[in-house]
Amino acid sequence: MMLLLQWLVVILCLQIEEAVSTDSKVPLTVIGTVGKSVILPLKISSDKIRTIVWLSHNSLATVDVNEQNSHIIITDSKYYGRLKIFRESNYSLQINNLTTEDENYYKGQITIESQGQSETLIQEYFLHIYEELRKPQITVNFTGPENGTCNVILLCSLEKEGKNVTYNWISLKDGEEDTAYEGPNLTVSWRPGESEPNFICRVTNPISSQRSQPIPSSGLCTGASSRNYVMLIVGIVIAVVLCVAIMVGSIFWKKKRQGAATEGNTVYAQVNHPYRQKAATLLETSAYDKLI
Repeated sequence: MMLLLQWLVVILCLQIEEAVSTDSKVPLTVIGTVGKSVILPLKISSDKIRTIVWLSHNSLATVDVNEQNSHIIITDSKYYGRLKIFRESNYSLQINNLTTEDENYYKGQITIESQGQSETLIQEYFLHIYEELRKPQITVNFTGPENGTCNVILLCSLEKEGKNVTYNWISLKDGEEDTAYEGPNLTVSWRPGESEPNFICRVTNPISSQRSQPIPSSGLCTGASSRNYVMLIVGIVIAVVLCVAIMVGSIFWKKKRQGAATEGNTVYAQVNHPYRQKAATLLETSAYDKLI
């Protein structure tokens, strides 16, 4: 009795699993490129198709199938001039001039009539849209020498990264490539004069791959030394300019202070000339006599 019950439980579980796997539909993944075209394929074996409706967030197009011809209606104005339906390919849908906004779920709803009965089949898709990558740029950051060792951080970046981008560093040594580093940043250390490889950053997404220009490791430490030398010269020039400015300001301030002190100690004196005073007295007497 217990054995029979166990078998019944196993059979019931298998039936439930089969029902779930039959009902659950995994959308077909389709990859498109910005500015190009993509086809959502319909795979139908029946020749009794009556209507096909292409859907996304809303209805895109409707196909009314007849024996002689098919009537296609574009129902979404955003797709005017961008949709094409191939009758010879089971009414598969082609979307032209793709944009990133076209990334979405899509559905083909097919109605089949057979022996007076209608049946609806559904095929689902998810359309991923990617942009073609451009050449990456590399930035070199010097962390400073330690015990005669050159330490450099290489940063790989894209002007417009997008999604699902992977970074890999390729080392070129003796004409052979070795991809042993992953990620946008690479830290390298070596002593000047040692034989080190050149480095290339490779960026990849599902539709494209690009490489940077090779970065020769032999010149990186030299670049760090030159940079330190330039920074030292700039620092010296700035210090000299500041000293000169302070000296000129000090001299100007001292002269201004001395001028103010001299102006404050000035004594004004009035001198009366005896001849001028006598002439003035005679003029006053003459004027008085005339009045009398």
